Amino acid sequence: MAIIAMIVTTYEEEIQQDFELWLRYAVSCKARVIRLEITVYRPLRIFPGTLISQHLTRLILHRVQFEDFSLDVLGCQLLEVLDIQDCIIDIETVFPKSLQHLAIRDTGLFPMETRCVISAPGLVFLELYDCLGWTPLLESLPSLVTAFINTGPYCRDNCRNSSNGDCGLESCVECYGIDDCVLLQGLSAATNLELITCKSMIFRNDIKWSPMFSKVKTLLLGDWCMAANFNGLVYFLQHSPILQRLTLELASRSEEFLIETSEIYNPAEQFLVSKHLKAVKINHVKDDKRIHQLLKVLAYHGVHLELINIEEKEDARELGKLYYYSRKINHRLVLIFGKLDVQPFGASVFSTSSSSDHPLSSLLYSETPIFPECYTDKVGWSI
Repeated sequence: MAIIAMIVTTYEEEIQQDFELWLRYAVSCKARVIRLEITVYRPLRIFPGTLISQHLTRLILHRVQFEDFSLDVLGCQLLEVLDIQDCIIDIETVFPKSLQHLAIRDTGLFPMETRCVISAPGLVFLELYDCLGWTPLLESLPSLVTAFINTGPYCRDNCRNSSNGDCGLESCVECYGIDDCVLLQGLSAATNLELITCKSMIFRNDIKWSPMFSKVKTLLLGDWCMAANFNGLVYFLQHSPILQRLTLELASRSEEFLIETSEIYNPAEQFLVSKHLKAVKINHVKDDKRIHQLLKVLAYHGVHLELINIEEKEDARELGKLYYYSRKINHRLVLIFGKLDVQPFGASVFSTSSSSDHPLSSLLYSETPIFPECYTDKVGWSI
């Protein structure tokens, strides 16, 4: 049996027992794809070892709680795709070497008092979106091609007293308890990279470890890169030698991102951006006073105005909806069809239009997919 899917829409005590039996049946049938989707609020429990299979290649979990929070898939030696959403889990440390696609969204990461480690050297695609708990530490991901990282308000890597990781309280674990590069070193091999956070702290701490992004060609950064006198933006411009396309997604008006960028721009060292840079897209909300200063910073480092396209939205909600639905649609395509037919928002390939009357030129999205060829096989669901 190739594909088995189970969708639970109501919760009764008997369902838990049936659920366990159904899972064991699915594994006994040598299913290649298992999809578990719990649409009721209360998650169903899975006992450790239940999903271990030598035949499983894709596992999609929605609103599932593991007994002792332990996700054990190391024994799934053929597993290529693992998608986790709205779950409560301890993702352990090591994933099977076969794993190529990992997505963890809106999920509670346990144990809450420690930081988990993701070790998946064969990973090609990674998404971490709005999870509860400490941000996972990424070990080396040498095969990584595309990564989407969005740390939301429930991420523990935030200090209430400081946004830059230096609150002055020696007992503050958030500011002074990090002794390693959490995300950026593990992401440094990516070709397509998207980094969004509602606070600037996690990425700004990682920058102190000086990771180099020698392969990144397509880059999307959020408001965090504008803080501390454009520290994040300038760092990536300087440490991405073959960068071709840059998107800045500016949806926040918090004081963290407004006050700190009011300083006079005076970088410690001068440099010019990658000679490969072809396009810069700036998406921002109406009346964002930072844009004028941002253009000056880009020009200072050699970005020509004809490469820049600016798009203004009425408010942050409009900008956020466009980003959210684009990401949601693209994720569905990857899981169901195994490929991406629609470009990730902000990670698309741009082309310039010489006929436009826009003073900074007009940049259009191309149809070229950026996901690797390993996701081109068609897959259908039997429900």
